[in-house]
Amino acid sequence: MDPREHSDDELLSTARRLIGAEHKLTAKLIAYLAEIEDRRLHLLAGYASMFDFCTRGLGLSENEAFRRIAAARLGRRFPIVHPLLASGAVHLTTLELLREHLTDENHEDLLSAASGKTKREVEALLAARFPKPDAPSRIRQLSAERFKIEFTASAELRDKLELCRNLMSHANPTRDLAIVVERAVDLLISDLERTRLKRTKRAQPSSPAPATRPTNRVGSATRRKVFDRDGLQCTYVSTSGRRCGARAFLELDHIDPRARGGGDDEGNLRVRCRAHNQLAAEQSFGREMMERARHIGRTKRNQSTEETRKLQLALTGLGFGAGQAREAIAELRRLHPTEFPLIEHAFREAILIATRFGEHPRPRVA
Repeated sequence: MDPREHSDDELLSTARRLIGAEHKLTAKLIAYLAEIEDRRLHLLAGYASMFDFCTRGLGLSENEAFRRIAAARLGRRFPIVHPLLASGAVHLTTLELLREHLTDENHEDLLSAASGKTKREVEALLAARFPKPDAPSRIRQLSAERFKIEFTASAELRDKLELCRNLMSHANPTRDLAIVVERAVDLLISDLERTRLKRTKRAQPSSPAPATRPTNRVGSATRRKVFDRDGLQCTYVSTSGRRCGARAFLELDHIDPRARGGGDDEGNLRVRCRAHNQLAAEQSFGREMMERARHIGRTKRNQSTEETRKLQLALTGLGFGAGQAREAIAELRRLHPTEFPLIEHAFREAILIATRFGEHPRPRVA
């Protein structure tokens, strides 16, 4: 059976049917593993443990073996696990999260509450039902320049941090929380120095500033209106009525593409995640053309990464802090969105940008 010969509807319906069959097979395997362990067949076959039997005897990965063995043992204690697995209401990940909390008294209620939930939703359910004490705030040194920071946050702070990660997802593709926190602390320090220490940034000299400063073709006011209208969520809606839930890597998409004369007005713009923006481009211009464009873009990004590394090393070598260097390079790229200057010119301009921002090299200690 070649899936390339199927229509779109056939592919989707077959995938759903296969998932349903996989759920049933998983539940059946779990029941068989439980019976094998109960009869001690793994020991008779020469394996020291069920884990050894599953990994070496059945060829499962260590992670696959652990989850299936845990589910099999839960199924022996609580037979309701089997129909829930077979229907897809709960998954092996769900059972792994629940296994330390299930008892004879609560298993029916807890399994019912966890049915149909994602991993994150199950974690939230367990946190509400089995709260843990606050972790103490502490900073541990891991190496000469690396630290581990721990603290307990409120739900409100968690939501704010998640929003920041989503809004910064283009500049911070890995959504590294440390980058978000460092940026927030930089802004807080700047605000505190202004309000408490009465420090202000130096007036920027006019001479180094470029005569014209490239900007996005979509104006800031229009951008705000579109995001206010569509919300911080991708607006793509499938033919079945399902709206994409993505809230990270959001972009403005032109309904009538720019390349075909589409304007930058509010009525021609919509919020899309990067994946659905790319899908719209493929539908408009063809997949082959967009693949070529992406290849060219990846090549340019690789060159850009090497240029950034060299600039970062050069600026920190002069005594600028790592954060100062990153800010200067980011501003430099905003000033040159289409063509980055030669490295020697970029280096000089980055120094001017850093000093215009009121930053100066820190004296290096011999």
